[in-house]
Amino acid sequence: MDIVHQTTLHVPSSFNSQSTRFLVLLNSEHRRLWDSAREIMSGVLPEDVFATYFAPMITKYRTGYGTILCFENQSTISAVAKQYEGIISREKFEQWSEQSAGMHQFALWCALEAEGLGANLQHYNPHIDQMVKETWDEKETKPLSERVLVRGISS
Repeated sequence: MDIVHQTTLHVPSSFNSQSTRFLVLLNSEHRRLWDSAREIMSGVLPEDVFATYFAPMITKYRTGYGTILCFENQSTISAVAKQYEGIISREKFEQWSEQSAGMHQFALWCALEAEGLGANLQHYNPHIDQMVKETWDEKETKPLSERVLVRGISS
């Protein structure tokens, strides 16, 4: 997706660190994410909560065109923080990376909407973070913060 690539390149980040990462899941990978989310969430939530709230949402999300997962690369943040050690605290770089991630997600959502793609932004439960890291080899990233769900072309 060129939209994702352009967003990653052109949205500002502190010291131009470019720590935000997007993982685009389409077709079978998209369905795999939501099938795994269903399995994980059904095992950690009370049955009535899962059945009435989470199962219908997961079913709806699974019918979408794709999911874009948003991460912050910890190696990148650490490398930039190390360059300014003793001058700027590491906590500031973590804070700035979160702010940059928010800008990236907002810009991506706007760009997808401008192209007629019915996107929505979800701050989803952290129970699936480990599965995502292992399945799609995202070991150097901070836990997932948001998911941008892409729902096909709107009319």
